[in-house]
Amino acid sequence: MYQIGAMRAIKEYGLWSQTESISSCSIGAVNAVLLSQHSIDKCYELWMDLSRQSMFENIDQYSKAYLSDMMKEWVQNDGVDFNPFILLLREYIDENKVRESKRKIIISLLNQTQRRQEYHALSDIPKGALIDYISASARLPFFKPVYIDGYKYLDGGIGDNHPYYTSCANTHFDLVIKIKVAYVPFFIPGLRKKNITFDKEIVIEPSSPIGTPMEFRKPTFEEKYEMGYRDAISQLQQLEF
Repeated sequence: MYQIGAMRAIKEYGLWSQTESISSCSIGAVNAVLLSQHSIDKCYELWMDLSRQSMFENIDQYSKAYLSDMMKEWVQNDGVDFNPFILLLREYIDENKVRESKRKIIISLLNQTQRRQEYHALSDIPKGALIDYISASARLPFFKPVYIDGYKYLDGGIGDNHPYYTSCANTHFDLVIKIKVAYVPFFIPGLRKKNITFDKEIVIEPSSPIGTPMEFRKPTFEEKYEMGYRDAISQLQQLEF
């Protein structure tokens, strides 16, 4: 939700309409695809609706024992079953409409079987498999395994939390805007690939802690959204138009 708040500010500054490419991983991959189909306001509504739904099997995400229950599922049942979340994505995302987007989208994920970071453009992803690739990119280590073509995948942020990659023919950009949602400057050595250059970069990051990637209680989704908006405004004000 932090990213959606930041996107609201980016749109207000007239930069969303000029965006040519989105490089994403983990929850960013979910948002990249949602934004390719829906308006920013609609994405806000979808996340608020999603936050009221059950996203995991056998776990109440608003319980005080939420994180410990997740750890139990990880140890006892080979990971947390996040299929309810995946089913919600299938409800919210129309793959055909996403593929009509004029913006180039990259979804980054870690192929655990082959120990390599992968960067997939929409054109690389077989039709009907988009949700599988999003799920693989957002598969945290304590979630149940996600397999594609027999390969086991992990959250894309583990191998490259800040992907600088595009499928555009021109790989040089005037401006790169990076939206961070976690204080994790972690990359597994030798896995990252970078194929872009740029003149200027703006980094939008939380001005105060926003909790773990799967934190639902505090700060609330609404608070994350507002923080993302404020933090983005703070950085975008430094641009010269």
